[in-house]
Amino acid sequence: MNISRMQSLGRRLGALALATVMALGVISAAGFATTLPLLRTEAAGENTMTLKRTALELLPGETDTLVPQFSSAQATAPAVTFTSADSSVVSVDGEGKLEAKKLGSTTITVSCPSTGDTVECKVSVIEKRFSFDDNILLSIFWPPTPADRFVNDEQYKLIADAGVNWVMGSGAYLASREIQKQMLELCAKYGIGMTVQDGYFGENVINKTQSILEEYLSYYKNVPGAYGFYLKDEPYNPHIFADAYIALKNIRPDAYLHLNFLQSAAYGSHHTYRGLLNDWCRAIAAGGYSVDYLMFDQYPFPLTPGTMDREGFYANLRSVWEIGLKNDVKTGAYIQTVSQTAMFRRPTDSEIRYEMYTALAYGFKQLSFFTWFTPSGRDEPFDDGIISADGVPNEHYEAIKTINHEILAIGPTLAKCDALGVYFSGPFTYGQPSIPEELYVQVNNKALAIVSTFRHKETGRNYLMVVNNYYNRAQTVKLTFDSAITSLSEVSRVDGSLVPLTLQNGKLELNLAAGDAMFIALPEGFDYYPPLEGQPDASVNLALDAVMTSSDLYSSQNTASGWYLYNLNDGERFDDMGKFGKGWRTLGTKDAWLTIDLGSILKFNRIDLYACGNMFDEYGTRFPRSMTFSVSNDGESWTPVKAYTHEGFTAVQGMKIDLGEQTARYIRIDIAGTTEDQGYADLFEIEVYNDDGTLPAPETRSLANSDEVITYRNGMNLALGRPAFTSSSTEAWGFSLSYLNDGKIGTGYSSATGRNPSAAAEEFVAIELGDVFALDTIKIHPLGTFVVSFKVTVSKNGLDWVEVYSANNVSQSKTVVIDLEEPVEARCVRLVTKKLRPNGIANDGYLLQIGEIEVFGSPSCDKTELSKAIAAYEAGGFDTKAALYTEAKSAMENDLLTASQARDLVKRIVAIVGEIIDPDTTPETETNAEPDTTVEPDTTAEPDTTVEPETTIEPETTVESGTTAESGTTAEPETTPAAKKGCGSSIGAGSALASLIVAAGALILRKKREE
Repeated sequence: MNISRMQSLGRRLGALALATVMALGVISAAGFATTLPLLRTEAAGENTMTLKRTALELLPGETDTLVPQFSSAQATAPAVTFTSADSSVVSVDGEGKLEAKKLGSTTITVSCPSTGDTVECKVSVIEKRFSFDDNILLSIFWPPTPADRFVNDEQYKLIADAGVNWVMGSGAYLASREIQKQMLELCAKYGIGMTVQDGYFGENVINKTQSILEEYLSYYKNVPGAYGFYLKDEPYNPHIFADAYIALKNIRPDAYLHLNFLQSAAYGSHHTYRGLLNDWCRAIAAGGYSVDYLMFDQYPFPLTPGTMDREGFYANLRSVWEIGLKNDVKTGAYIQTVSQTAMFRRPTDSEIRYEMYTALAYGFKQLSFFTWFTPSGRDEPFDDGIISADGVPNEHYEAIKTINHEILAIGPTLAKCDALGVYFSGPFTYGQPSIPEELYVQVNNKALAIVSTFRHKETGRNYLMVVNNYYNRAQTVKLTFDSAITSLSEVSRVDGSLVPLTLQNGKLELNLAAGDAMFIALPEGFDYYPPLEGQPDASVNLALDAVMTSSDLYSSQNTASGWYLYNLNDGERFDDMGKFGKGWRTLGTKDAWLTIDLGSILKFNRIDLYACGNMFDEYGTRFPRSMTFSVSNDGESWTPVKAYTHEGFTAVQGMKIDLGEQTARYIRIDIAGTTEDQGYADLFEIEVYNDDGTLPAPETRSLANSDEVITYRNGMNLALGRPAFTSSSTEAWGFSLSYLNDGKIGTGYSSATGRNPSAAAEEFVAIELGDVFALDTIKIHPLGTFVVSFKVTVSKNGLDWVEVYSANNVSQSKTVVIDLEEPVEARCVRLVTKKLRPNGIANDGYLLQIGEIEVFGSPSCDKTELSKAIAAYEAGGFDTKAALYTEAKSAMENDLLTASQARDLVKRIVAIVGEIIDPDTTPETETNAEPDTTVEPDTTAEPDTTVEPETTIEPETTVESGTTAESGTTAEPETTPAAKKGCGSSIGAGSALASLIVAAGALILRKKREE
């Protein structure tokens, strides 16, 4: 892991890619030879016989072939003989073909009479191969090095004694086949698996033919311990490895191919990160395989003792957990166990325990120690790994040994469980979801804990893990269970057996040490998460969280673009200016297809398609022109049910397609090649329904629905601090979109570098003013690479735009002052480029840079509705001395009243008087009704349910996250499950999945109660 990358996430992509190549998790530059070693050793004047493999393991009945190699090439290979020391275990014929007969070990001797050489191969016949599903994988990164000092029995015994069952074979000075085979021999001796990195793997596998990859792998076929291969640590774009990953799997489908992801901060938002992770899983699935481990590294304990980047740690865990669960892929994380003296400290024993058990609570199946051996000779200042650079265990070794053996005891059960819900109790949840009221367990003493619910993939039994959310002190966690749960057992951390717990009146107290946890088995027969069966209600979007596959995984060509297949069914219909990605896009003018797997055969008749774009960049400009919809029950035989052709699709947000009554599991959408001017097609969201006639049309967005109230002051800059939007931006080198309208001309905005190779490329910036104003003046202050030509457009609703100004050959240094002859009513102001300037820096391309945008004008407010509301209030006989009435009357006299202020007053009055009836259009009727005595909402005291923070001890000082999402703020809403709203609800994919799981659990729990 290249920790220095974390210091400057905004650096140029090229620099980031270079740093990734030099990442610590991959062989250092010193570890690679300038050329790969020859497959055949050349030795002048000699003809020495060797074997590629000197140790093998086979299952009973399996075969393999030993092929001797000679150092000198010649037309005819010398004759050799093959002998088995015990042919009842392994037999061998004259061609070197081996056949495993029964369990045991023997030695195969290969002799060459002409050279006098004799070589041996030890062959073991084993009952079963290394399994990644039998237990939690406890791996180490940075194995003992250098080889001449520390690749020895002593070091590998320390590894095995600590409970480690996997070694990442990558490390400085270890990248040779000879050293790797020495490491494999030691791993095999202690029953440890290893990812091989001999210099032939990593980037070297990209674009290699199948035959070359087969040659690479031939040195490790059936070799004990060689159960995986090390591909890459922290690739910014992992998709460049997808073809090689699939090709290697074709050769060794049982092998673990290790690829480790950056943390989410590298991609700007957690949503974009989830898109990247998901599309990687889908790319490998398209090749017929599952990703082995979806893995990332992020180090949460900074230099200051007692502090932790909790928000970043949990948000990364949740993103990986959600995508792993969605794709049925195992997940993994690195565990911080070393000091990097410029960035983070060595954690305490309880902090390490906390980090490990929290990852397990999120369902992670691999924990890798970073680092095991202390790296030396590096450009990063590492210190005090679990094993020192001199090979001596530090004070953590025994504690880690204890934790590991605890995990290995519960691992056989835990490895076969899915974590289906991860919740936080107490007043400090760090952006994570609180325990739902419907869940079968509650924390009733305000304890800070993580509560995770599990379901066994094979037996269906439910389990619970509770983690002490204090990593530096003990805590008692008091739990209350639903009456349907009558007994509980702890899964023993000694031997994995079930130890009964004392449950009194549905309550259980857990006394947990700092950072500790307990894994609990619920009664057999209790299943909070039964598989969903039957036809869902008409209002259920059947595509939400369905598995999608596509011919065009756009991220494979541009990882940071934000165009992901994941976006198509994440529950978000609109991009909210990039917060939820950009949607999915085809890879150009060729035909494309995508499929939706609903999970079972269901009825449906309608599909809603939402267009890409936004209120500042026009919806639907590249909506697919031609589509064919087909259905299937097996995903192979397809029946077309609808053909659709569209022309000139612009400024429309969503479309409903009637598919007729269908019963199927799969839906396929074939998109015909786009026209040359369009270039590609894109979609933002796909929803599928079995509409019973009650569902509304696809949702639309409008700024008119906003509840924001804007107060105007004479001469104010209407743009100051308002939400700003753009086609692209960079947060590096002192630029930021937030500087576009921060009131400081010396700081500014820049479009993204390397994006525009042509001056004619279009960029835009837009500012939403929060209300409609009569605009009279707009000021645009240049900075750096200012635009050559541009236009200014304005809009009252963010959909319909009017051009109010155009300029050509603009000065790069003079402020542009736009004085509108007649005030123009608008809520949004947008600058659109017509011609850009070059930056002058190689690879930066053409840019738009602006120091500041200022907008001036006066409120545009129609007081008619407010006047009617006041009249209705007076006619109803309500208190004319009330504060609301006084405020409304004053507003009628205020020449600077904004439309949003008037709208807010009307809304508050309507809450008291009910519907406002226009006396000019409704006949007068006599009534003796008593006046409404409803108490004004603003004077009614709401019950105080807030937990007093002073009564709860904050667990530890929390540093600001380095992995927060949009605009540097923690993206809590997209990671927090909420009660599902109507079909127009905007919730994240993981949140929707969690809500669905909880709802299903609540339903079955209600049924159990009724029984």
